Amino acid sequence: FPLSKSVGERMLLLVQTYTLSHGLRIPDALIAATAQEHNVPLVTGDGKHFSFIEGLSIKPWDVIVRDSSLRLE
Repeated sequence: FPLSKSVGERMLLLVQTYTLSHGLRIPDALIAATAQEHNVPLVTGDGKHFSFIEGLSIKPWDVIVRDSSLRLE
């Protein structure tokens, strides 16, 4: 997804809300903001980086790979 003003604004809000309390860093805030803005789940191997963000749908990477019909060789 392209970076947009709305993603940037959401990222800034996430940084302001969660940096001090949870250690959220800008790259993770950008990833989370993009997922939220486009209403898609965030697929990750480490959900603890994002689990505290309200309204963010998180899908574990291993579950996606295991359940996918696409197999990586």
